[in-house]
Amino acid sequence: MTESDATQLRSAADLLGMVPYVIGFHPTDSVVLLLLRPGHQLACGLRLDLDAPVEAIVAGLTPVIERQHVTGLVVIGYGPLSARDTLRHVIDTLDTIRPVIARFLLADGRYYCLRDACRCTAAGGVRFDPRATTVAAAATVQGKVAWRSRADLVALVDPDPVAQQQVREAMDRLPARMPNTSELMAAARQGVRLDDQQMAALAVTLHDRTARDLAWESTDDHMWQQDLWLDATRRIPDSHVARPAALAAWCAWRRGNEVLARAALQRIASTGRLDLLASIVFALVDNHTDPRSLPWPLPAGITVADLLQQD
Repeated sequence: MTESDATQLRSAADLLGMVPYVIGFHPTDSVVLLLLRPGHQLACGLRLDLDAPVEAIVAGLTPVIERQHVTGLVVIGYGPLSARDTLRHVIDTLDTIRPVIARFLLADGRYYCLRDACRCTAAGGVRFDPRATTVAAAATVQGKVAWRSRADLVALVDPDPVAQQQVREAMDRLPARMPNTSELMAAARQGVRLDDQQMAALAVTLHDRTARDLAWESTDDHMWQQDLWLDATRRIPDSHVARPAALAAWCAWRRGNEVLARAALQRIASTGRLDLLASIVFALVDNHTDPRSLPWPLPAGITVADLLQQD
């Protein structure tokens, strides 16, 4: 949801209702930072553990602030009321780097404003359900998803051993004439879940660099693409999973879901098969690069091969 513009949010409830769709899941025991550019445009959202040392938060945040030209911050804590003082310390420290324009704590089904000497209604707590906001309803209509927890989101890239074995066996029975990448993606675009033989063909064809480049050029931020590459990441054997998982990470990043992108990249790293495509996505995620800053498809005259060079 990186395209969201904070100037369009009309209330604290709207702002807080947006957060799960920015980071991809409903946070707990967390500090969420929304980084804003001039005009209160959302640059990105970052989630850290509530008990993370302030020094570590500042060290990790400072280069991102500079790269993203951040002019203001929104800081939201998720945890017990007893975390109020800890969160205020974090906020006061961050406020010395960039102005913190809004600060809240969500605890026990209420949100609290943490502005010093604030007398607004939220100073004493306002009952709040992030799933019942107008922002949540609009996001759902747009096909955006906020998973129940970070663990549920990360599990989307976990391998399915039974499915992997079925695809492995199908790879041993592939016909001489296999469907190509374009044909397989066209089927997925029509809402067809690839069967074992089709998934086996996808695993094999993506070993070809031209096919990989075609798949990359054809993948943006569409839900059917996310579904396809996540399904492939779960079902394709580890020996062949690096490229589909890299495409899953790419699509997740294009959709503004850095947590899911990083999970897909870690799936690749666990196999020891990190290639240049995955390395490029790693760099984009680590730098919190705004997907809007990279035009896609690429302009005429620039190809994926120009970016990848030789691998």
